[in-house]
Amino acid sequence: MISPAVRRARKDESDTVGALIALSFNDLDADAFLVPSVDERERICGDYFTLYTQHAFDHGRVDRPTFDP
Repeated sequence: MISPAVRRARKDESDTVGALIALSFNDLDADAFLVPSVDERERICGDYFTLYTQHAFDHGRVDRPTFDP
């Protein structure tokens, strides 16, 4: 398996980064407990992680893989 390259994310990509984090965490028991509906989980968690991503842009750094989920 080839690992994707990583680059610094642009601020206009915060929704994409939040969605990628949500997708990565989608199968965790904690996410299933917090948002039981599989149909809504990725959207709700994507919004949640986008907030954290925006905070990271304002107060730190955000990196992302070079591919989109």
